[in-house]
Amino acid sequence: MYTQKGFSMLELLVVLALIGILIGLVAPSFKSNIQDNNLAVNTNELVSAISYARMEAVKRGRTISLSNETDDADWTSGFIVFLDADDDDVFDAGEELRVWDAMSFGMTAAVAANSDNKFLFVFSPTGTVDRAGDFFICDERNGRHDTRRNITLLASGMVRTAKSTVSSGNCSL
Repeated sequence: MYTQKGFSMLELLVVLALIGILIGLVAPSFKSNIQDNNLAVNTNELVSAISYARMEAVKRGRTISLSNETDDADWTSGFIVFLDADDDDVFDAGEELRVWDAMSFGMTAAVAANSDNKFLFVFSPTGTVDRAGDFFICDERNGRHDTRRNITLLASGMVRTAKSTVSSGNCSL
């Protein structure tokens, strides 16, 4: 009598079909988890930059600035912490202490301007900042920037973050 070893072709096809169905059910939620993770990572990077600027100001006993290189509301292309040696509130080559790269694809970052229409934050040697400010980091879901994290920088130099959604679908202030 002959005994069968292994699986038949039909059994293997059924198992492969079941695996395919399970992957199809799990993949959409996995994409959402990846987007949530990217949003958290980019938020944490900006919070890290704020904390680093504050720490350097206290450590060095000098004012330290946080800005993007173009001094505009769009911080998507990255941001920089620098020691403003000539006190002109403008980043000059050689003043950088640390540079953060552009945000992940599909992310945008925006910040509100101060009364002088500047997008610069200056930390004093005591750790306070020249002005409170709000940052928004949004990710693109379904072709819209409708999921965002709010980062609030208090005048004391402390930072708060919160999750929110944008009904208008854009990441403006």
